[in-house]
Amino acid sequence: AVVSTQSTGMTYSMYSVGMLELGDEATAATLFKIQFKNLRAPFKVWNEYPEYIGCTNFLTAVGGFLQSLVHGYLGVRVFETYMTVSPHLLPACTRASYTGISYHGERFDFEVKQGGAFTITRTTGTAFEVWNAVNAEGKVWPLVTGKAVDLAAGEYTICLSDHWEVVDCDR
Repeated sequence: AVVSTQSTGMTYSMYSVGMLELGDEATAATLFKIQFKNLRAPFKVWNEYPEYIGCTNFLTAVGGFLQSLVHGYLGVRVFETYMTVSPHLLPACTRASYTGISYHGERFDFEVKQGGAFTITRTTGTAFEVWNAVNAEGKVWPLVTGKAVDLAAGEYTICLSDHWEVVDCDR
């Protein structure tokens, strides 16, 4: 892929998400790091273009950066009755934590470790709703509020128990 070196702040974040979706972690890491060229000293405010050109405090770039974290490296995809996660570790990190990811009134914390293994904790929710993490083989892990669940690398579907039984968490 050919990417202009003069693209706006949000461009690289979306390319990074796309590369992770395609499984190209090396290119994703390169594109992710390019985003930081748009930070303006001394307060690290996002700029529209590198080299202090364009709009200062360019919130679209900030949004793109957050999307590259949540939808790129955490791999969140949101659907009406479930969400999927497919975590990747950030470049040059040994672990990454994402706290308060909200879905259908529930909050989940994720800690991604080396090799793609991760921990998910349901931090809020009602006791009468049973949420599960389901892997591609259909193995189910109940997500009990306050209890951490360790999962191997891979894609998981997060859904309510009754939705899993009805739609088998398939897309």
